[in-house]
Formats: sequence, structure tokens, C-alpha cells
Amino acid sequence: MDYYNIYLKYWQNVIDQRTLQAIDYFKKSKESNRPFLYVHKIFIEQTRKQLNTEVLLPLKKEYSEILSIFNNRTELAENEQILSVLSNDIKDQYIKNGYNLSGYESIIEKLARYEALNEIVRNLSNHYQYLDLVYKTDMWENFQLEGFEKGYLNDNRYAKMKQSVYPSNEKNKQISPTPVETNKRTPAKSETQIQYQNHIKTFTENEKKFILYVLAEFHKGEKSILQDKKLPFTEFLMALEITKSVYDEKIFYAEPNSISYYTSIRRGIKLAPSGKSKMFLNSLTKKLDSLNFNQLQRLIAEWYTTNKTK
Repeated sequence: MDYYNIYLKYWQNVIDQRTLQAIDYFKKSKESNRPFLYVHKIFIEQTRKQLNTEVLLPLKKEYSEILSIFNNRTELAENEQILSVLSNDIKDQYIKNGYNLSGYESIIEKLARYEALNEIVRNLSNHYQYLDLVYKTDMWENFQLEGFEKGYLNDNRYAKMKQSVYPSNEKNKQISPTPVETNKRTPAKSETQIQYQNHIKTFTENEKKFILYVLAEFHKGEKSILQDKKLPFTEFLMALEITKSVYDEKIFYAEPNSISYYTSIRRGIKLAPSGKSKMFLNSLTKKLDSLNFNQLQRLIAEWYTTNKTK
């Protein structure tokens, strides 16, 4: 059975159906002179309610373990997460729960519907400006609830709609004055500054991602091993400075599970080379120590010790 294509079929059906419903709702709302902000808010609320009552609650009630596996798929598989968990972890759990595989397609449909509605809610929020222009221009053929591969700001349809609503006026454009050259020199870097910059350069990409993973632990509430711990604000800002090079702008507009930046950070200690997690952490804590991360290095060591014994 081609589990992934079955999943995609049901996922696309939800996207297509909800898109038609949205266009109809937005059109009628505009005819009734409703402001876009109001219409947009109501449609998000309706979609979120549908997601929670019709999909999420039944899944939690009957398939809680399977839902948990699906939501944690990025931690269970490095590539093609949905295909992987549907073919292995979820199927195994489905059988373990006493269900016959002849009905396996039904749970795939439920998960596809769940994820499609999740994505719609997310994209409605993320694509506010794009949808606002569709509403203003009546270019309903451009209406889209799916994600944009390169973000809607890089979509030609967005540029055309924006030009239609906000036509540029070349005559009123002001020419920026030519900058005046000065003899000011950039201040020389101090030895201390150079030393710290060199220390920062020693962090590997995976070490930076693991730091972000640990920082995220502080936002997990009761689920976090570090829930009662505190990180000084200065160390938090220092950590952001170290990790800023691993940023990926796709996190603003793409499906998170499709972004290697997101999925790799969620791997946590698995970012370490196989069988060398202790060596990986020792190297990382030494580098943190050289930059005066007194608390963060202790928290990482404590996190590892606690997580290892769970």
C-alpha cells in the first residue's frame, strides 16, 4: 500500500474543499461590505473550531498514541517523516492497539485531515497580507490556502496585486543624495574583541543547533526537564548571538517539517555523531565555558544527565 500517496490524496482533498468554502465566504462577505480583518478572523476561528471538534478531539480520544507519534515524527525520522512513521511507527502502534490493517487507510485519512486543517490555520495567519490583496482586488483565482514554496513575497501574483492596489508613482520618488565620503576610519578591534569573535567561530553548526534546542526546553512548561531552571538574560542573548548564523527565513512561511533547519534542531542530542554524544557535549561545554556561559553549560550537563537516565 502506498501510504504517502494515500495521505496526500486526503490532505489535498481537504485543502481543495476548504479553499472553495473560503472563496465563497470571502466573496459574500465582501459583497456585504465586511472589512477583511473581520472576515479573516472569523474564518480562522471557524477553521480552528472544525479542527478541534471534528478532528483533534476524536483523534485524542481513540488514537492518542498514534497522534503523539505523528506529532513527534521529526524526532523519529530524519527524512520523509510522514512516509516513515506511516510505514513503521504508526502502523506498528495501530496493530498493537488491536486494529486490523484492512482499516488502516481510515487512520491515514484522519491524520491527513488533521494536518491539512492545521496548515490552513497556520497559513491563514502567515499569509494575511497576500489574502488581503486578493480581497481588495477581487482576484479570487489567486486565492490560496496552501503554503508558498518561496514565500508569497516572491510570488508574481502578489507583486501584480500589490501594484494594482498601490501603484507606484515614479514622479514622486525622491532620489537619495549621494553619500558624502568621510575620512573616518573604523575603530580598530581590541584584542579582547578579537579573542571572543574567534571563540564564537569555533562552534560547529550542530553545536549551534543543539544550543537552540536547549533554549527551547525552557518553553515546554511541565514537559521540560528544565522547567524550574533559570537562564540569565545576558546568557540568553549571548546564545542568540552564537546561533544567529543557522537562521532560515523559510520558518516564516514554509511547513516547519519541510525545513531542515527546524527538523534538525528538534533532533536534540541526536545532532551529535553516533555514539559520541558525551564527547560532543564535553566539547560544547568547554567552548561555552571559554565565553563565560556559567549557567548554560551547567544546564546542558544537567539536561543530559537527567535525559540519559529517563
